[in-house]
Amino acid sequence: MSDFQAKYQKLATEYAKLKSQIPVLKKAVFDEQGKERDLMDEIKAKAQSIRKYEQEVDSLTFRNQQLSRRVELFQNDVEESNKLKQKNKHKEDNFKPDSDSNDIIHLELQSKIEENECLHKQVDEKKREYDMTVVSLRDRVDVLERDNSQHKNVMDVTIRGYKEKIDKLQEEKAMLEVRLQSQEKDVRDAKLKSERAEEQLNYVQSNLGAELTEKTKILQDKLPFNDTKSHDLNALNVPTHDRQHQLKAKELMGQASNLVSSLVKGLSDLHSYSEQRSKIYPADGVNDPISDVNKKLCQYLHDNASYLRPIEQTFRDFCNNLKDDALTTLETATGLQEFSTAFRNYVMYLNKITPYQLLSIEEECRVSTCTQTLANKNMELHGSMKKLTSIFAKLETYVSLLALQSSKSCDHPRFNQSRLFKELAASLSHLHTTLKELSTHYNSKVSLEHQLPTATTRLKTTDEFIINSLISLTACAGKFMNFMKTNLDFFDESAGYRTRGSSISMIDSPQGVKTNPVVVSLRQKAALYINSVNTRPRTESVPYSVAVQNRKTLLSSTESRDSLAQQVAGFQGKTTKLEQEREHWLLEAQLGQMKYEKEARVCSTHITTSIINKTLLIMCMYIWTVVES
Repeated sequence: MSDFQAKYQKLATEYAKLKSQIPVLKKAVFDEQGKERDLMDEIKAKAQSIRKYEQEVDSLTFRNQQLSRRVELFQNDVEESNKLKQKNKHKEDNFKPDSDSNDIIHLELQSKIEENECLHKQVDEKKREYDMTVVSLRDRVDVLERDNSQHKNVMDVTIRGYKEKIDKLQEEKAMLEVRLQSQEKDVRDAKLKSERAEEQLNYVQSNLGAELTEKTKILQDKLPFNDTKSHDLNALNVPTHDRQHQLKAKELMGQASNLVSSLVKGLSDLHSYSEQRSKIYPADGVNDPISDVNKKLCQYLHDNASYLRPIEQTFRDFCNNLKDDALTTLETATGLQEFSTAFRNYVMYLNKITPYQLLSIEEECRVSTCTQTLANKNMELHGSMKKLTSIFAKLETYVSLLALQSSKSCDHPRFNQSRLFKELAASLSHLHTTLKELSTHYNSKVSLEHQLPTATTRLKTTDEFIINSLISLTACAGKFMNFMKTNLDFFDESAGYRTRGSSISMIDSPQGVKTNPVVVSLRQKAALYINSVNTRPRTESVPYSVAVQNRKTLLSSTESRDSLAQQVAGFQGKTTKLEQEREHWLLEAQLGQMKYEKEARVCSTHITTSIINKTLLIMCMYIWTVVES
């Protein structure tokens, strides 16, 4: 209702603004009409002055014609006097008076000529002024007529727009009034419903208060103690959890187990082939004795399986101990501690063999056949080996922190677990980058070594095995990195479980709901105890193993159906995209065909022109030779 009132108020404000603008526009129109009348009056006055100037010009023209005729008469008189003068040259007495009269006539003629010239100049000036005035007034009239027409058009458009807006506002006002009436009716109905709901709420509150008092009295009299009030005791209760979340967690752990096995196999191959290389290069032990550093390195590298196998075995045991019907979180994943211990032992082993590997690389640089370029490649490999060891140490730190979540001595709050997973994913990304860099440097190094005359076939074969193991390790690290990045949101989200009375136990706990690692074992013991004491005859039903198998089949079929639906949708999207790309490339092919035909025509034209030019040139040369001969 408030929205309609605000909209109605806004429309009324707009209507008032438009209504207040109409007098201003009317005044502007009247002002323009007054200006137009003034300009018409001015035009009439200018026209009168123009007519006056025309009359003056006519009078001056008439007077000029009179003067011209008089000048002609004077000229005729002068000619006649000259003739008489020639006839009467012998008469000297009459010559002087004629001469005096001629001088007077000449002076009078000269003055009339000057006066006529002045009158011509005045007439020309007046005529120019008249033409300029007429042109300027016509231009001004045209401009004013255009302005007047534009103002009239703008006024008409504005009036029509305001009329349309007023009609629209009136229609909206009528609609809003209808809506307002309906909203008022709804408000009255809502008030009645709220009054009834308030009465029902009071009734329910009174009943619940009585029931709460009764239940509280029963709990105080009958319940020996309440374990949900203590956060530590409540953590021993079996939590309710999301079974789908648990199944997905088990599936992801299975994928991680396969990746760990691939990583362990790649590391084992790398250490084994590195041991063989240390026995071959730079000294093969036959012609040259193996150095003490390489002997020690071979001894340590030979023991790699005793450090790598526990990593794979402990993680596989942890995955095998996961149950479909039991909650698995970092707090209950005690098997990760054994995996963390095995991984820590391997990192210590790696820290132990790394100095010998670096010394072995430095010995290779001191060999007489080692060129400067090969030495530089060896030092690049030297740096990559150091970086790889530091990356494994960082990985061990985060793995240990994740494994410590299931121990009582862990001081890290639960909300830091997402940060640990993100750092673990970042470390795996760095591991992938470092292994790729190590593979590149080692490949460059062995490509230079194999060009040396001292490189044997056995060394080349061992180097190829090492490069293959590095490529396998890089691919495995890339899969591990993608696995963590893809499932990082799943690892960050909560497992979706709660214990009995968790709303009470969470009051004094800043970490929220918590479960104890021994809950799984206690739950199994309780299940075995119930099975042992349950001696009542059982009715015939589906066996539990068959029911579990049927449920797994149902879940797998549902998941496979969803995955197939997703795949079908993805394939349809890819098909649509491929169709669009096909149409695009068909258009590109047509354009290319058109360009090719155009270029072919141009080339044929050029070829024809060049042939004609060559023919003409040959003919000219032939004619020239004929002419010379």
